[in-house]
Amino acid sequence: KTTGALTIPEKSQINFNKYKDSFKKAADLQIEFHNPLEKDRDTLSATNSTSSIEDVCEHGNTLYAVMSIDDGQTYEKYDNNDLRSHIEICKNLAEAIERYHKRGYLHLDINPDNILVLADSTMIKLFDFDTVQLMEDINNRKCRISYTEKFAPPELELVTRDRSYYSKIDQRTDIYMIGATLFYKLFDRTPYFSDKFPYQTWDYNE
Repeated sequence: KTTGALTIPEKSQINFNKYKDSFKKAADLQIEFHNPLEKDRDTLSATNSTSSIEDVCEHGNTLYAVMSIDDGQTYEKYDNNDLRSHIEICKNLAEAIERYHKRGYLHLDINPDNILVLADSTMIKLFDFDTVQLMEDINNRKCRISYTEKFAPPELELVTRDRSYYSKIDQRTDIYMIGATLFYKLFDRTPYFSDKFPYQTWDYNE
């Protein structure tokens, strides 16, 4: 009789357990951001910009996140061509990421697929916490860095080959990805190498 449980090969058990632990850690962090301590509520609250996870349940070797339902779409699918709307969305994104930084965290994977734009508004919610890391852990090189390649600045792309680049990962890393996200939505492409030099100009009409 089948139970419907996920069967994990013995050789994959260690990695499977590692990723389960990572999922639980990301969920706990998301709950912490959505439900800040009372003393932090005024200055560090990210409730309105963080998707709500109520709990994580396990059944059949599978983890399930119990979440609220938000009416909206990812920024990747957002098709409003109004320039002001894109500026407002990325302004709201920057304000949300600022709260991460004030808590001592970096997001490290800001891209249109990880941003939920709420229906009939330019308000956003962030819902992918797998990549969020403490700045202290990054400084001490105690974490595994992951990112979306085409939206990442050079220090993230190079850190897997040269660990000295850990020292260059900071708040500016997230700020670059906010800019790359806006660039992508305005020009329908991620930045080329030549786009990354100072004092570049672009023709939005084209």
